[in-house]
Amino acid sequence: NASYEINPEWTVTGGLTYTTVEYLPIAGAAFTPRTDTILRGGLGLMYSLLPNVSVGPNVEYTSGSSTDTTNGPFYNRQFYSVRITARR
Repeated sequence: NASYEINPEWTVTGGLTYTTVEYLPIAGAAFTPRTDTILRGGLGLMYSLLPNVSVGPNVEYTSGSSTDTTNGPFYNRQFYSVRITARR
């Protein structure tokens, strides 16, 4: 994740994650190998209410896919939220 301070009150936050997982069956098992891929990205804007308290909108996108069309993950999701951050 990364953040960029626009000015003392406003900060842009964001990040991107790409994960690939390979599942290999145990020797003699009736399963075939599969590879799952998950992509996740997010972008937010935070406003500083107090020196240690921030609030702002956040948007996330997640996509999952697999080489196994029966048991693997297949989805696309968009998630909208309001994030509140408090630090000591």
